[in-house]
Amino acid sequence: MKLLICSALAATLLLAADPAQVYEGGRPRYSGITLTLHSDSTFAYSSWYHHSRGVLKDKGTWQRKGNYLVLNSRRRKPKGFFYKEYFRVKGDTLKLYSKEDSIKDYDFYRRYKTLILQRKPD
Repeated sequence: MKLLICSALAATLLLAADPAQVYEGGRPRYSGITLTLHSDSTFAYSSWYHHSRGVLKDKGTWQRKGNYLVLNSRRRKPKGFFYKEYFRVKGDTLKLYSKEDSIKDYDFYRRYKTLILQRKPD
């Protein structure tokens, strides 16, 4: 009986979900972006586009500063995508582009780089 209880407890701990925030965006059937913010202040980023081979991935740390999310890749550029990059958060929307990017081509960045919160921590 004790073994059964210990096994059930171990299974519960292994299956316990990380209380993460998951943001998703991109253009349906053309591109996809997923940004997962873990409770330990680390993030996982992945993106794909119809014209590229494979999935681009990155990991690093994140922090909130007011209405901004600051991402910092573990790897340095050019392999890492973010180096102390500030992105605006408004409600459940994360604008994964800078003000300079939006000036260059607002419609493109709004359509492809705007992420919506899909899962909140419990």
